[in-house]
Amino acid sequence: MLNYTGTGRVDYEDVLRAIGHFIDEHNFKEVCIIELEEGILVRGLVYTANRQGFRTISEAYLFTNEDIDHILEEAYQRRGKPHGKPIPGNGPSPRRGLFGGK
Repeated sequence: MLNYTGTGRVDYEDVLRAIGHFIDEHNFKEVCIIELEEGILVRGLVYTANRQGFRTISEAYLFTNEDIDHILEEAYQRRGKPHGKPIPGNGPSPRRGLFGGK
């Protein structure tokens, strides 16, 4: 997979591990991951508890290629893995609610 600049390659193993961390943090279930030209689309169900029981919300996040570079950078820092130069920016900016979510 090409990085967002189109000049280098990124290992799927690292990308999927970083996206898996995001999925775990946001309690996604029944997950679908799709690679697009624009980046990676993650869809899934999020279960939240309320007074009546559980509520299921369909969520979707589009990680642009630049977002992927940012979440990879964060993943490398969490694991202490050697990596290239830090990428400037404010971190990932996934889009919410593409398919009925918030």
